[in-house]
Amino acid sequence: MNKNHTQGSPVALNCSDKNVVHSLYERMGRAALSKTLRLVGRVEVAQDLVQEVFLRLWDRQPVFYSELAAYQWIYKSCHHAAIDYLRLASSKREISGESVLDCALFDTYSGSSIDAVFSNRQLIETALKNLSKREQEIFFYRIVDEMTQEEIAEFLGISRRTVIRDLEAIGQKLALPLAVHKLEGLKERKGGDVL
Repeated sequence: MNKNHTQGSPVALNCSDKNVVHSLYERMGRAALSKTLRLVGRVEVAQDLVQEVFLRLWDRQPVFYSELAAYQWIYKSCHHAAIDYLRLASSKREISGESVLDCALFDTYSGSSIDAVFSNRQLIETALKNLSKREQEIFFYRIVDEMTQEEIAEFLGISRRTVIRDLEAIGQKLALPLAVHKLEGLKERKGGDVL
Protein backbone atom coordinates (compact mmCIF):
# COMPACT_ATOMS: atom_id res chain seq x y z
CA MET A 1 0.00 0.00 0.00
CA ASN A 2 1.20 3.49 -0.82
CA LYS A 3 2.32 5.28 2.35
CA ASN A 4 0.72 8.52 1.06
CA HIS A 5 -2.62 6.81 0.71
CA THR A 6 -4.90 6.75 3.70
CA GLN A 7 -8.13 4.82 3.86
CA GLY A 8 -10.83 6.59 1.77
CA SER A 9 -8.68 9.44 0.43
CA PRO A 10 -7.73 9.67 -3.26
CA VAL A 11 -4.13 9.28 -4.36
CA ALA A 12 -2.65 12.38 -5.98
CA LEU A 13 -0.77 11.74 -9.23
CA ASN A 14 2.09 14.24 -9.20
CA CYS A 15 3.61 14.46 -12.67
CA SER A 16 6.85 15.90 -11.35
CA ASP A 17 7.61 12.26 -10.45
CA LYS A 18 9.16 10.45 -13.42
CA ASN A 19 7.63 7.15 -12.26
CA VAL A 20 4.12 8.64 -12.26
CA VAL A 21 4.52 9.93 -15.84
CA HIS A 22 5.95 6.57 -16.93
CA SER A 23 3.07 4.75 -15.25
CA LEU A 24 0.51 7.02 -16.95
CA TYR A 25 2.21 6.37 -20.28
CA GLU A 26 2.16 2.62 -19.70
CA ARG A 27 -1.55 2.65 -18.78
CA MET A 28 -2.83 5.29 -21.20
CA GLY A 29 -0.33 5.53 -24.04
CA ARG A 30 -2.01 2.93 -26.26
CA ALA A 31 -5.46 4.49 -25.86
CA ALA A 32 -4.00 7.93 -26.58
CA LEU A 33 -2.22 6.61 -29.69
CA SER A 34 -5.35 4.84 -30.91
CA LYS A 35 -7.48 7.98 -30.46
CA THR A 36 -4.89 10.19 -32.17
CA LEU A 37 -4.42 7.73 -35.03
CA ARG A 38 -8.17 7.69 -35.71
CA LEU A 39 -8.01 11.46 -36.19
CA VAL A 40 -4.79 11.91 -38.18
CA GLY A 41 -4.68 8.55 -39.97
CA ARG A 42 -0.89 8.26 -40.06
CA VAL A 43 0.98 6.16 -37.53
CA GLU A 44 4.19 8.22 -37.48
CA VAL A 45 2.27 11.48 -37.04
CA ALA A 46 0.08 10.01 -34.28
CA GLN A 47 3.16 8.68 -32.46
CA ASP A 48 4.84 12.10 -32.64
CA LEU A 49 1.74 13.88 -31.36
CA VAL A 50 1.28 11.47 -28.44
CA GLN A 51 4.96 11.78 -27.55
CA GLU A 52 4.58 15.59 -27.54
CA VAL A 53 1.58 15.31 -25.22
CA PHE A 54 3.50 13.20 -22.72
CA LEU A 55 6.48 15.57 -22.94
CA ARG A 56 4.10 18.44 -22.21
CA LEU A 57 2.78 16.46 -19.25
CA TRP A 58 6.34 16.09 -17.95
CA ASP A 59 7.16 19.77 -18.58
CA ARG A 60 4.03 21.17 -16.93
CA GLN A 61 4.08 18.70 -14.03
CA PRO A 62 0.40 18.94 -13.10
CA VAL A 63 -1.05 17.14 -10.10
CA PHE A 64 -4.14 15.03 -10.78
CA TYR A 65 -6.39 13.93 -7.95
CA SER A 66 -7.74 10.94 -9.84
CA GLU A 67 -6.70 8.68 -12.66
CA LEU A 68 -9.81 9.84 -14.55
CA ALA A 69 -8.61 13.45 -14.40
CA ALA A 70 -5.21 12.39 -15.78
CA TYR A 71 -6.87 10.38 -18.53
CA GLN A 72 -9.12 13.32 -19.45
CA TRP A 73 -6.11 15.67 -19.66
CA ILE A 74 -4.16 13.25 -21.85
CA TYR A 75 -7.16 12.45 -24.06
CA LYS A 76 -8.08 16.12 -24.57
CA SER A 77 -4.46 17.08 -25.19
CA CYS A 78 -4.14 14.37 -27.86
CA HIS A 79 -7.43 15.49 -29.38
CA HIS A 80 -6.32 19.13 -29.56
CA ALA A 81 -2.89 18.18 -30.92
CA ALA A 82 -4.53 16.11 -33.68
CA ILE A 83 -7.00 18.86 -34.57
CA ASP A 84 -4.18 21.42 -34.70
CA TYR A 85 -2.23 19.07 -36.98
CA LEU A 86 -5.27 18.64 -39.27
CA ARG A 87 -5.84 22.41 -39.40
CA LEU A 88 -2.20 23.02 -40.28
CA ALA A 89 -2.22 20.21 -42.84
CA SER A 90 -5.42 21.54 -44.37
CA SER A 91 -4.06 25.09 -44.67
CA LYS A 92 -0.81 23.79 -46.17
CA ARG A 93 -2.81 21.72 -48.63
CA GLU A 94 -4.84 24.78 -49.65
CA ILE A 95 -1.61 26.70 -50.28
CA SER A 96 0.40 23.97 -52.00
CA GLY A 97 -2.34 21.84 -53.54
CA GLU A 98 -1.22 18.76 -51.60
CA SER A 99 -3.82 16.43 -50.21
CA VAL A 100 -2.64 15.66 -46.68
CA LEU A 101 -6.13 15.04 -45.36
CA ASP A 102 -6.92 12.75 -48.28
CA CYS A 103 -3.85 10.63 -47.48
CA ALA A 104 -4.63 10.53 -43.79
CA LEU A 105 -8.24 9.57 -44.33
CA PHE A 106 -7.43 7.04 -47.04
CA ASP A 107 -4.98 5.32 -44.67
CA THR A 108 -7.61 5.33 -41.93
CA TYR A 109 -10.48 4.16 -44.09
CA SER A 110 -8.51 1.92 -46.45
CA GLY A 111 -11.27 -0.69 -46.42
CA SER A 112 -13.89 1.90 -47.39
CA SER A 113 -15.00 2.90 -50.83
CA ILE A 114 -13.45 6.01 -52.35
CA ASP A 115 -16.84 7.76 -52.01
CA ALA A 116 -16.84 7.06 -48.26
CA VAL A 117 -13.29 8.42 -47.94
CA PHE A 118 -14.22 11.54 -49.90
CA SER A 119 -17.35 11.99 -47.81
CA ASN A 120 -15.38 11.66 -44.54
CA ARG A 121 -12.77 14.16 -45.75
CA GLN A 122 -15.53 16.61 -46.62
CA LEU A 123 -17.18 16.13 -43.26
CA ILE A 124 -13.95 16.76 -41.32
CA GLU A 125 -12.97 19.78 -43.43
CA THR A 126 -16.45 21.23 -43.06
CA ALA A 127 -16.38 20.69 -39.29
CA LEU A 128 -12.99 22.37 -38.98
CA LYS A 129 -14.19 25.41 -40.94
CA ASN A 130 -17.68 25.86 -39.51
CA LEU A 131 -17.64 24.78 -35.86
CA SER A 132 -16.35 26.44 -32.71
CA LYS A 133 -13.61 24.66 -30.73
CA ARG A 134 -16.13 23.15 -28.29
CA GLU A 135 -18.40 22.03 -31.13
CA GLN A 136 -15.42 20.49 -32.93
CA GLU A 137 -14.53 18.64 -29.75
CA ILE A 138 -18.05 17.23 -29.36
CA PHE A 139 -18.24 16.45 -33.09
CA PHE A 140 -15.00 14.46 -33.05
CA TYR A 141 -15.87 12.63 -29.82
CA ARG A 142 -19.22 11.61 -31.30
CA ILE A 143 -18.34 10.95 -34.96
CA VAL A 144 -14.69 9.88 -34.92
CA ASP A 145 -14.36 8.37 -31.43
CA GLU A 146 -17.96 7.07 -31.48
CA MET A 147 -18.56 8.12 -27.88
CA THR A 148 -22.14 8.03 -26.64
CA GLN A 149 -23.86 11.22 -25.53
CA GLU A 150 -23.50 10.06 -21.93
CA GLU A 151 -19.77 9.44 -22.36
CA ILE A 152 -19.24 12.87 -23.91
CA ALA A 153 -21.22 14.53 -21.12
CA GLU A 154 -19.23 12.74 -18.42
CA PHE A 155 -15.93 13.36 -20.15
CA LEU A 156 -16.55 17.10 -20.62
CA GLY A 157 -18.29 17.56 -17.28
CA ILE A 158 -21.52 18.83 -18.84
CA SER A 159 -25.08 17.51 -18.88
CA ARG A 160 -26.35 15.06 -21.48
CA ARG A 161 -29.00 17.62 -22.44
CA THR A 162 -26.23 20.10 -23.28
CA VAL A 163 -24.53 17.49 -25.46
CA ILE A 164 -27.82 16.81 -27.28
CA ARG A 165 -28.41 20.54 -27.81
CA ASP A 166 -24.86 21.01 -29.11
CA LEU A 167 -25.14 18.00 -31.45
CA GLU A 168 -28.36 19.44 -32.90
CA ALA A 169 -26.64 22.80 -33.46
CA ILE A 170 -23.68 21.01 -35.07
CA GLY A 171 -26.04 19.18 -37.41
CA GLN A 172 -27.66 22.46 -38.44
CA LYS A 173 -24.30 24.16 -39.00
CA LEU A 174 -22.96 21.31 -41.13
CA ALA A 175 -26.07 20.54 -43.18
CA LEU A 176 -25.89 23.48 -45.60
CA PRO A 177 -22.11 23.41 -46.26
CA LEU A 178 -22.22 19.64 -46.89
CA ALA A 179 -25.20 20.02 -49.23
CA VAL A 180 -23.31 22.69 -51.19
CA HIS A 181 -20.24 20.40 -51.42
CA LYS A 182 -22.37 17.56 -52.78
CA LEU A 183 -24.08 19.83 -55.26
CA GLU A 184 -20.74 21.18 -56.50
CA GLY A 185 -19.44 17.61 -56.82
CA LEU A 186 -22.46 16.59 -58.88
CA LYS A 187 -22.07 19.70 -61.03
CA GLU A 188 -18.40 18.86 -61.73
CA ARG A 189 -19.20 15.24 -62.60
CA LYS A 190 -22.01 16.21 -64.98
CA GLY A 191 -20.01 19.04 -66.51
CA GLY A 192 -22.55 21.76 -65.99
CA ASP A 193 -25.75 22.68 -64.19
CA VAL A 194 -27.34 20.10 -61.97
CA LEU A 195 -30.68 21.78 -61.35
